Amino acid sequence: MLFFFFFRKRLNIKSFLMQRRWFLGKRAIAALLFCFVLLLYRQACRSQSQTRRPAGEDAFEALLQQHERRYLQHSRNLTRLISQLKAELQRSAVELEEQNQSELEEFLRKQLRRAEIFTGERLPDEFAVLPFETFTLRQVYQLESGLARLPVESLMGQDRRNELNGALEAALHLLNEPQLRDSQQRRVYSPQHFYEGIFRTERDKGTLYDLTFRENSVPDFRRLVFFRPFAPLMKVKEELMDASQILINIIVPLADTVDAFRQFMQHFSDACIRQDGRTHLTVVLFGSEKMHEVKGILDGMSRRMKYRNVTLIRLNEAFSRRRGLDLGARAWKRSNVLLFLCDVNIRFSAEFLNSCRMNTEPGTALRIPKRLSTTLSKRIIFNSIQVYLYSAFHDTNHCKAALQKIKFLQYI
Repeated sequence: MLFFFFFRKRLNIKSFLMQRRWFLGKRAIAALLFCFVLLLYRQACRSQSQTRRPAGEDAFEALLQQHERRYLQHSRNLTRLISQLKAELQRSAVELEEQNQSELEEFLRKQLRRAEIFTGERLPDEFAVLPFETFTLRQVYQLESGLARLPVESLMGQDRRNELNGALEAALHLLNEPQLRDSQQRRVYSPQHFYEGIFRTERDKGTLYDLTFRENSVPDFRRLVFFRPFAPLMKVKEELMDASQILINIIVPLADTVDAFRQFMQHFSDACIRQDGRTHLTVVLFGSEKMHEVKGILDGMSRRMKYRNVTLIRLNEAFSRRRGLDLGARAWKRSNVLLFLCDVNIRFSAEFLNSCRMNTEPGTALRIPKRLSTTLSKRIIFNSIQVYLYSAFHDTNHCKAALQKIKFLQYI
């Protein structure tokens, strides 16, 4: 009984071990199958992802190409639009130029119709008649100066010489221009064949030229009429001029004319101090006899008008206007100033001082009016610069010599 029990127990243990071994085998087989299935699944997923990636890249490249084509088309459209705008702008410029040209031609024809070339003009009296001036190759016979000087003058002015030579060259060009029916004996005109010409300028219309040519052995004349019309006004520049800070240094050389100086100071007090107030007076006194009187006049004016812009320079030597202007200009040691070279007998107004400020500019221009029987203004060239400055003298040569000596303290 005991043996059977041990045998049965051993048999049970053996079957248990076999069942356990079978169960472990099944589990191992199941694990292997699971790993195999997982491996197959991973391979399938990898192959699927590999098959899907090229399709995504192709779509992205296709999208990029689509955008590129769109941008290229937009760029071509913009280029075509720019070309059209340039063509339109050029067309508009040509049309505007043609319009301006036609308007200018119409204006010039209007000027030609207005001029006294084909028809006359009613005048109130004989003083309104505009005379012609006669000219030859070397001289001009003018009438505007009246009896003030000889009516014959040479072609000294560069502008007058260029003007008349231009009219003569235009006439010779037309006379010698080849024609269809020219013969071998055709005349050739030169400046020596110019007989005479007349011209006159209507300031609101233009200049009329009437030129006559003649050969020595031929009795007939060739006459040509030209008209140089004045064009419309053109705006050159526009600027705002501030003359409030421009100080004028009035330089007066003085000898022994105390009475004239007293009258000058009365006028100076009214025009330069009361009305203007932006002046400086420099008096250059020659000699010592009238020193106390002149100093008393200046001191009285300074106290009465509360004016301190006065400089008195005394020279114990003979009177020289050139010397006085030189020392008076060199005595100025402050900032840049507008020099007004004056004389004790000159009278001017505050408006004239403003004209000086408006018509002068450092390093630009100088104008010297003559103060004698004529009102013509002299223009000189100083250091190759045409300079405008208002001044007044009994003799223009004194001012010219003073300019060459003074050089205006870097003003010009």
